[in-house]
Amino acid sequence: MRLLLSLFLMLSMSHVASAQYRRNIDKELDRLDADIALVLRRSIDYLPIWSENSDSVYINILEKWYVLEVTRASLVETEIRGKRGGWNQNELLEPVSQEIIDGFKLDNYMSKALGDTVDNITASIDHQGLSAAITIKVNDEVFLHQQSGGELYLFPVISPDKKYVVFISEMNGLMLVRLPHKKERLSKLDKKMNSGIRWMNKNNCDAASRDFNAVIEMDSENPAALYNLALCQFNANALEELETTLETLFLVEPNNFEATELKASVHYLKGEYEQSAALCETIMEEHPYYYENYYLLLANYEALEELNQICRVMETAQLNGLLDEDLKSYYESFCQ
Repeated sequence: MRLLLSLFLMLSMSHVASAQYRRNIDKELDRLDADIALVLRRSIDYLPIWSENSDSVYINILEKWYVLEVTRASLVETEIRGKRGGWNQNELLEPVSQEIIDGFKLDNYMSKALGDTVDNITASIDHQGLSAAITIKVNDEVFLHQQSGGELYLFPVISPDKKYVVFISEMNGLMLVRLPHKKERLSKLDKKMNSGIRWMNKNNCDAASRDFNAVIEMDSENPAALYNLALCQFNANALEELETTLETLFLVEPNNFEATELKASVHYLKGEYEQSAALCETIMEEHPYYYENYYLLLANYEALEELNQICRVMETAQLNGLLDEDLKSYYESFCQ
């Protein structure tokens, strides 16, 4: 059991150590000089529905409704069908009550299976056998034409503020395209922040730390710089410096759950399993659909030999559909 769970834990902690602080999707796309992103990598069963203020998308996964905040993302540079883009490496979904969904006229949304039109913007899908193409036009000029590679595209929906189009790619999840916009000049602080994140993605934490410290010198309470600096210190195993950085970050953002997850990982590495488990329990209570947290929590209870707690956490994870199939099958006999 120890070896198997350790493998999953290593994946979880690697995710923690490489994640960026969530930022406005516009800033992340500006940083990548891109207009398209893969914001969710799960199989979606129903059309996306925009919130009225365009900051969230409601989606249906396995007959359950969730909300994804597209205004907070952590993008990694990639290429999508030959175009510069990003994928959201740190997904966070929250459950949505059926009452909220019932407030939408779903029949009207279903009509958007092949296209959506808002003012001078059109987004259309052309199915071609088992593949498809999406075309987005602005003022009758093609802004994006993307041909799939053997998968269907579905349900393009334009955001109410006319800034984005989201659509479903069956194999890849939820895609987001940013419509033409006026680029703002980046401040010196933003340039340093962007430079630090680029160095992080190249696994050069020394250079990244210099940039994040430069941001902190300009803005001592900048949560993004503090969190990213903490990640660099985690990668360098500089635990004392990391704990000092986290103390400052918690003064700025006491309820930053990603920093809480990082602190829980530090406790685990130091053999402080009870403290780590307590923090993981807090995360599970407040963010029950944040699946990486379950692996660290299970590892803590394994180290503490708390078998009843392991089974309880396993049951919660399974109910939320968030458990890896290999780990799930391993525990089928363990928790009977």
